[in-house]
Amino acid sequence: MAHRLETKSVDQADRDSPGAEYTRRQTTLYDAVAGRVGYEGFLTDQQPSKYRDTASTSQVPLPPEEILFRRKGAPVRFAEDDVYEADRHLQPHQRLPDSDLLKTIHAYVADYYDRTSKAHGNVDVRSLDETALLAFGILLEEASGHALGSTGDLAFVESVEANVSDEPSRPP
Repeated sequence: MAHRLETKSVDQADRDSPGAEYTRRQTTLYDAVAGRVGYEGFLTDQQPSKYRDTASTSQVPLPPEEILFRRKGAPVRFAEDDVYEADRHLQPHQRLPDSDLLKTIHAYVADYYDRTSKAHGNVDVRSLDETALLAFGILLEEASGHALGSTGDLAFVESVEANVSDEPSRPP
């Protein structure tokens, strides 16, 4: 059963006026990555009853790839030529950042804009588009790789500089 991803968002004034047309807001991949879209459209802040013993699927966000491939005119998805696996043809030195890292960065930035903007996240500034997100992911992976070393064993070792500056001066 296919669910429509296009939903009607209506403010209170439109609901109260007779014969008013509804305004539609299209879901975007940006909304999906930020976790704002569910099976029935945009997720609301409405919480299910605390006495309910089962989770409501209407409040569960959809994965971005599911929204992308549910769109009208979307290509049929086959494992052999999956667009999300296109990075397997890259050279070893051209590796892309981990997708979980990119999803986490995007969710953090979306929440940041939601909390700090006067429009509560409803402004579309596109300051973190796909190119910027990939670049930021690469920078974070490189910085963490440099800080932790190639094997990650430096996570459990104290810095030499910290030990030198923290040592108390010894009396002569």
